Amino acid sequence: MSYEDRFGPLGVVSALVGQVDGRRLTVDGWVLSCRAFSRAIEHHVLAEVARQAGVDEIAFDFVATERNGVVARFLASMGADPERGPSPTIDAAAFSGSDMVGVPSVEMEPAPAAASEE
Repeated sequence: MSYEDRFGPLGVVSALVGQVDGRRLTVDGWVLSCRAFSRAIEHHVLAEVARQAGVDEIAFDFVATERNGVVARFLASMGADPERGPSPTIDAAAFSGSDMVGVPSVEMEPAPAAASEE
């Protein structure tokens, strides 16, 4: 996903890899620019991914450690329980309507596909 604010474009700020099984997306890998994190862009990335994938829940291939507390706190803030074990899950409804009150709105479009090499 790309992001632009009032100061200009930050460019591509996030990439997410996962697998859809029915109405559930399991995230195997997610990269988010440190310049973008904590601007609520992470909420909008997941909302857009859930919308495009047509899923009701997002599970994360995640195991809490001493070094990834920021991610554990983010998942917990979204209703997941990262301390319970692998694959904490967020209900996609957490990204809609009144649940997003206080989360700044951002305009995001999927990043353009990379040009293929010939």
